[in-house]
Amino acid sequence: MLRLILGRAGSGKTGSILQEIRDRGEGNGRSILIVPEQYSHEAEKELLTLCGDRCSLYAEVLSFTRLAHSVARELGGSARVYADKPGRLLQMALAMSACEGALQVYGGSGRRADRLRPLLAALDELRYNCIDPAALRAVVGEVTPQLRGKLADLSLLQEAMEAIEERSGADPISRLELLCEQIPDSLQLRNAHIYIDGFTDFTLQERRVIRQLWGVAEVTVCLGCDSLSEPSEEFALSARTALQLRAAAGEDGVKCELKQQTAPPAEDPLGQLEENLFSYTDSRFESRGQLHLTLAASVSEECELCAGEVLRLLREEGCRYRDIAVAVRGFEDYRSLLESTFRRYGLPLYTAKKSDILRKALPTAILTAYAVLDNGWSYEDMFTYLKTGLGGLSREECDELENYVLLWELRGNAWRSENPWRQHPQGYNREYTEETETQLSRIDALRRRAAAPLLLLERERNAAATAREHCRAAADFWEALGLQTQLEGRTAELRALPREQEADEAEQLYDTAVRALEQCARVLGDLPMEKEEFVRLFTLLLGEYSVGTIPVAVDRIHAGDFDRMRRRHIRHLLILGATDGRLPRIERETGVFTGSEREQLRALSLGIDDGDDALSREFGLIYNVVTLPSESLWLSRPLLDTDGSETRPSFVTERIMKLFSLTEQPGSLLRCRAKSAATAFALAAGGNEEALAAFADDPEAAETLRKLRESAALGRGRLSRQGAERLYHSDPWFTASRVDCMAACKFQYFL
Repeated sequence: MLRLILGRAGSGKTGSILQEIRDRGEGNGRSILIVPEQYSHEAEKELLTLCGDRCSLYAEVLSFTRLAHSVARELGGSARVYADKPGRLLQMALAMSACEGALQVYGGSGRRADRLRPLLAALDELRYNCIDPAALRAVVGEVTPQLRGKLADLSLLQEAMEAIEERSGADPISRLELLCEQIPDSLQLRNAHIYIDGFTDFTLQERRVIRQLWGVAEVTVCLGCDSLSEPSEEFALSARTALQLRAAAGEDGVKCELKQQTAPPAEDPLGQLEENLFSYTDSRFESRGQLHLTLAASVSEECELCAGEVLRLLREEGCRYRDIAVAVRGFEDYRSLLESTFRRYGLPLYTAKKSDILRKALPTAILTAYAVLDNGWSYEDMFTYLKTGLGGLSREECDELENYVLLWELRGNAWRSENPWRQHPQGYNREYTEETETQLSRIDALRRRAAAPLLLLERERNAAATAREHCRAAADFWEALGLQTQLEGRTAELRALPREQEADEAEQLYDTAVRALEQCARVLGDLPMEKEEFVRLFTLLLGEYSVGTIPVAVDRIHAGDFDRMRRRHIRHLLILGATDGRLPRIERETGVFTGSEREQLRALSLGIDDGDDALSREFGLIYNVVTLPSESLWLSRPLLDTDGSETRPSFVTERIMKLFSLTEQPGSLLRCRAKSAATAFALAAGGNEEALAAFADDPEAAETLRKLRESAALGRGRLSRQGAERLYHSDPWFTASRVDCMAACKFQYFL
């Protein structure tokens, strides 16, 4: 059986299925809630909050991938090896090499990651939509010559990838294919109650899984949609998905129930915005202080105004940090400025990100070790390697050795020499003393200690003939360096500081490097390989990995792109960069297929997304984010974007202006800075008259200023370091207010 529950945001779709799971309890079969992977943690918290601790006895939250793993553990296949994303890119490079002579359009693209990624993304899209090489070849004669060449190449690459996957790790997408085969035999799914929530649409693979599920269980799908006959723009994809599922249920002879949930009439401005954001009504509403439109001169000023608004919410609204979220479409353009600004204002910001692993010390040490051997042990390569801190020498030892090498211009065979280094450490025509001999012995010992692991790597890689042997040479080199022990020590030092987020990243580095080497051995295997080719492929693979962290504390302000905003319980949402170039944000064509080529493929019943799907998905994303907050929504726009171009208000801003008769108000940096102890102190101590006037409306800032003037902290019109220390350690008012006077001193110089 299939049930479709449709409704706008706030209509209670999720609440109704969670309540139904609770009402079913333990005696009426198992309940499984399937949600997108990013939302699984939030959904588990909601389920536990409503159903209590015992809900794990009869209900669980899964994604499609985790459901596939659960069924594979029951019926077999859980031990199957899958290639991760970097491993897939390496497989793609091998497939390109195997097919290079036969490729019409993409020959010569196999040596650069930026050319391989779009091809891999195209193959994944074809796989998600169940389009095999035979289907591509069947339509080659019905498309334009340019598209014909692309389809011919992709069909060859698909077949080559399938052959490589057989021996080196399957495509993770194939998990859902295996799941489709296993669902009819699964006892854990038989007579279960399956609930699917949080999706806008489904890939063809996911729809096939759903069709298999309703053959053995009762399936309920929740979709954000106002109508199936005439859906609004933001619900176009969800409406099409509901119609597809209903049609498929009819084909399978499965009963389909449709339930349209309606929310009560909106009484507050946020609810009225949700109802009318994409409508054409001329109605006018009161904003009641819940909607704010701010204009900033630049992106950096916009980030400061955002920090000032967060401080206002904390003090005037009694919020916790976790009640506030910051969203930016195209978040990477804002990340560094936002992080540094919030750090200056003393606000704990967490931004979900993956750091480029090649910028970390461990990959730098590994890759420069190969550069040392390939470039004749040059000074630059050797000391880049040693200065990572992982080459076996301390910073002081490295400096002493570097000075000696620079003095005598030592290169190449000098590092390999069995004879001790005998050149005088002070230069030509110097007398050798006992102290000199001691220093020479120490320098030569440092040289041998630094060179020994590299010489081991050189011997083993020169003897290696296959990729697997090159991997073994690398592993022996890492073991000789003691990389794991060194990184464990570095992680402990970072935790002691404490710098938890950096420690978490350092802790992942060795495991990530090992995983990369294992993928290399698995994918390349016993393939004959020259050492230069192995280094190229290993660098390509390692560059695709990244390291990420989780928040070091629960009570933090979360910031991210629109597609990362999965938290439901947000009281206040701040949206930056509300310009017409970002909302909606339609990326220029960078993939394999152009918009016109996608139209040709859709006309031939090859179901891949077109440009209209991208716009509909963007509208749906904007709607989902704008409807998240329960108490206030703050939008800002810079006059100049990050690329220096002038901006215009987004359609969201213009719609709010029209519905609520609001205008964009220029933000005041002075009033914003008056809300932070460090920035307020810096402005006041610097004698900024405009700042002093701005403090008049802020009782806390006015009291801060009064105490400053009464104290002896002001010296020559500025807050002195000695005065700051005296205030912080001796004045009870400042101590009780937790004012960081030293931060104020530092901030003065920033201003």
